[in-house]
Amino acid sequence: GVLERFGKFERILEPGMHRLIWPMEREAGRISVRVRQIDLRCETKSRDHVFLNIHISIQYQADFHHLFESFYTLTSPTLQITSHALDTLRSTLPQMDLDDIFSSQESIALELHRSLNGTMNRYGYLIHHVLLTRIYPNEHVKISMNEMQASKRMKEAMPHKAEAVRLQLVKEAEGRAERDYLN
Repeated sequence: GVLERFGKFERILEPGMHRLIWPMEREAGRISVRVRQIDLRCETKSRDHVFLNIHISIQYQADFHHLFESFYTLTSPTLQITSHALDTLRSTLPQMDLDDIFSSQESIALELHRSLNGTMNRYGYLIHHVLLTRIYPNEHVKISMNEMQASKRMKEAMPHKAEAVRLQLVKEAEGRAERDYLN
């Protein structure tokens, strides 16, 4: 807990039993040093004008060596982390194409981690992990992407199919010629 004497910060109380001199001293509050997680959803647009829903998990905790800052600087660290993470994503992802976003999830998460850690260290919080857990493009875009891949595979298969048809016609013609020769 945080001990205040006459309303002024005195010291951080370690876990256990303590003697407080009432009314001069009081426990102003408690701060958890456990690792906490925030799960966020962000809707944004890519450079190629595709709307995405992105799910992010951010794991953070109060820095044990900076509990004074953790307790007194922010009322709600969750709101600060949330707004900074969403702002960073909404400024980063519109500069990337959809395919680039899928292929560089790790680098996006690392950049978000660096940005959040730099901001939140001033307030006495550590960001442990930032994970992009899911990227969902619009349903119409997913259908369109699947059709494009199917079309691409069909296009690649067409020469092979044409060669098989040609070989079949040649063999049939050879068979007819052999039959006519024997008759």
